[in-house]
Amino acid sequence: MASILLSGGVDFSVLEPADGVSFQENLLRSMLTVERTFLDLAEASLRQGQHVMVVCDRGTMDASAFTSPQEWSSIKARIGMDEIQLRDERYDCVIHMRTAAFGAESYYSTSNHSCRSETVAQARYQCDRALTAWTGHPYLSIIDNSTDFEKKVQRTVAAVMRRCGIRDNALPGTVRSKWLVELTGDFSVPYRDFQVEHHILVAEPGTKTRLRKRGQDGAFVYTLATKQSHGELRRNLSSREYETLLLQADPAHCPIRKLRRCFVWEDQYYHLDYFADPGECIILMESQQPADKAPKTPPFINVKADVTLSQAYTLDALSLIK
Repeated sequence: MASILLSGGVDFSVLEPADGVSFQENLLRSMLTVERTFLDLAEASLRQGQHVMVVCDRGTMDASAFTSPQEWSSIKARIGMDEIQLRDERYDCVIHMRTAAFGAESYYSTSNHSCRSETVAQARYQCDRALTAWTGHPYLSIIDNSTDFEKKVQRTVAAVMRRCGIRDNALPGTVRSKWLVELTGDFSVPYRDFQVEHHILVAEPGTKTRLRKRGQDGAFVYTLATKQSHGELRRNLSSREYETLLLQADPAHCPIRKLRRCFVWEDQYYHLDYFADPGECIILMESQQPADKAPKTPPFINVKADVTLSQAYTLDALSLIK
């Protein structure tokens, strides 16, 4: 959408600050309209029995990377949407492909894109701003430049397929690592905190189903996750659907409530969970990392134990009423 507006004659570099904010607001409004159009068309195809995936090049949170926090707050107020709606609820997954300006500088060029004018330093800065804007999304994947471009594309496809519950052994794999940790000092990277609540539901044998309520500042996203032998599928729910399914909570399990801190360190996305219920003081950290490399942990986190394979630290075990 930015390319459409800029190629139409807008020269962003000469706009006054107030006009630059207006540009970002109009960009966001245009993006919302175009996405709604494609979603309507996708829903029509779904009604005809077709399998449909909508892929967006850029997303609604990108406008915040080009505005100050105060300007971004005013834009959100004028369009009547919060960050939970713009970031967490809107997209099933977010793929952040690092600019070539990070680690593949010889391939970075503005000559093949009429609307790109950033220097390498500017591209790095905006890439970091965009990544910070999307930090907090439940399913954020960061695709860096540690491989050639063909492998970079394969890793991107694999991240999308993983989110859809599809596995392909021919594509680069990742593993979810989990650690029991404690903090050693102040956080040295930007982060976002969310309140999270899980409920285990009564399910058929061989199937595990749970509800999740996740959000901040009174705004929440509701999710139903169903785990079977071939993987786990998740879908967003309305608040009414969530309240209805909550009636199916398994009486053998208590609710799990935790504070989730999301952050990025060295191009890896981490979730840090502080458990409030069921009462035991536990801090767990998780990260989806390349399967062909040893997992990395931040220096400001003290790892007490790797519990990736431990059944004692699953949601099922932690919520079981003893």
